[in-house]
Amino acid sequence: MNLLHMSCLCAVGTYPVSNGMTKSLSISRFILAVGFACLFFAPTVSAQKLTNGNFYFGYSYLRSGSFSSSTPFSPSIGNSNLNGWDASLELKFIPWLGAVADFGGNYGTARVTLVCEVIINCQSPVSVDRRTHSFLFGPRLSVRIGKFTPFGHGLVGAVHTSANGFGFSHSDTSFGSALGGGLDYQLVKSISLRLQTDDMRMTFLDHTQNELRLSAGLVFHF
Repeated sequence: MNLLHMSCLCAVGTYPVSNGMTKSLSISRFILAVGFACLFFAPTVSAQKLTNGNFYFGYSYLRSGSFSSSTPFSPSIGNSNLNGWDASLELKFIPWLGAVADFGGNYGTARVTLVCEVIINCQSPVSVDRRTHSFLFGPRLSVRIGKFTPFGHGLVGAVHTSANGFGFSHSDTSFGSALGGGLDYQLVKSISLRLQTDDMRMTFLDHTQNELRLSAGLVFHF
């Protein structure tokens, strides 16, 4: 691996995450800029021939923190554990750089605390159905070491989150991002096992925060 390859991997793996939405947008743009700069200005390409792309599908777990609006007399949602799926398609421009489209869905229940001062016989908190769907895109850097392929990516796009039940209904579609990576292990020539973790950023009830997503499944190379 030459110096440019190493610097690109380090840029994604070590750039810090800020708590502010403005800085989050700057981080996402920085990651995209690094990815495309590596694509167009890399002077050499590894001599090892890798696959032209891959498709991934697997189980996904999302640990969602509590959400509360800054608006007075607004409901709040407690922590929830959401289970679901994650799928992605990666097309490789060169062996160590690809473009990724990542889609995921996570489902479960959450406890909602309602505002009951003016409601007779208000039942609070109540359990509601919680759903989160993500549509993310961006560059992924990877390097193959024997049967192992560690990778890192920076993805941006949209996240749709909703909660419904017991007379409560709310949904948000907002800017979303995912900074993360993982490890592929080759099982056979065209199939690998993947373990992946992401720090996802989303907005719900006018509150933006980071969520932990874990995923495991199979990668099919083509």
